Amino acid sequence: KHIALIVLVTLITSYFGFVDDLFFLGPISLQHGDLALLFIFLLLPLKELRVQKNLKGIQNTLFLFLVFVLCSVAYDYFFRGTSLIQIFRTTRKLGYLLFFFLLPAFNWHDYRKLLKYLLIVTTVHSGLYISQYIFGYSYTPHLDLLYDRTHTNELGEARYTNVPYFLIPLFVLSMFSNYFGKFKWYIVGLFVLAIVLGQGRGAIISMIIAILGFLILEKGINWVNILVFPILGSFVAILFFSYFPILGERFTQMFNEVLLVQEMDYNNLNAFYHEGSLIFRWGVTYERFMYVLESPIRMLLGVGYFPDMDITRPIFVLGTKSDVLPT
Repeated sequence: KHIALIVLVTLITSYFGFVDDLFFLGPISLQHGDLALLFIFLLLPLKELRVQKNLKGIQNTLFLFLVFVLCSVAYDYFFRGTSLIQIFRTTRKLGYLLFFFLLPAFNWHDYRKLLKYLLIVTTVHSGLYISQYIFGYSYTPHLDLLYDRTHTNELGEARYTNVPYFLIPLFVLSMFSNYFGKFKWYIVGLFVLAIVLGQGRGAIISMIIAILGFLILEKGINWVNILVFPILGSFVAILFFSYFPILGERFTQMFNEVLLVQEMDYNNLNAFYHEGSLIFRWGVTYERFMYVLESPIRMLLGVGYFPDMDITRPIFVLGTKSDVLPT
């Protein structure tokens, strides 16, 4: 059973990001996640779909959501003219939710083995990820064009986006568990370095919150800790900013962009192109949100299940040019 879990996770992540998501079966384009979806459907008949009592609330919510999706899909098919293959391509990953009914089929021993496997894979993957910055190469050069795995940051230095899957949750797990025995803190340090080198502000903030949570739960709150933690945290921050000046640059830029949000001219969307990453994403979100508000049916059932690959004319002002999509 634990091998089944390992196979599912490996397929869903396209072999942890080491291969292209897409592959061809004759003229049909598929994703490795589609094989995982097929696997879930094959497993369902082998398990009686009786959910434990403590999961009933989630089950009822899941049923409501699936009813909503069916209504939305039906409207798209009958009134918007979206084909069934287009609907499949845009809703396929919702099928993973059916794994909920398989939860009781596995016990804690199975999930524990899966976690051990993920920890080992993520440890090796983190070492490989860090090596890119040491030796100046990309371990996924075949995916750089498709997924922009390698690009430059604000200081013109290399930034690799092929970060290990599940790095943050497994970082938390490695702190609170003892899977690695005496090597535990070496592994935690490896994960910290991988997160920092990834330069993702959200990931770094998540890491800091996790560390604070660990210190509070393990050490408790007292006057000594209240005084020591900020001093120690400031020292570590200074150390990181000294060795990785890009972190200071990115977080300074983020704070400046947050202050600019209220000053932006929302009638001139092109202005959002020139103010940095966070402002650009804010502008993209604002434009899409206003697009939804234009129609009551979009507000109720969403904007539709039309794949990006089939969109041949630009809908929005804000966006980035794609090398593989029509617009």
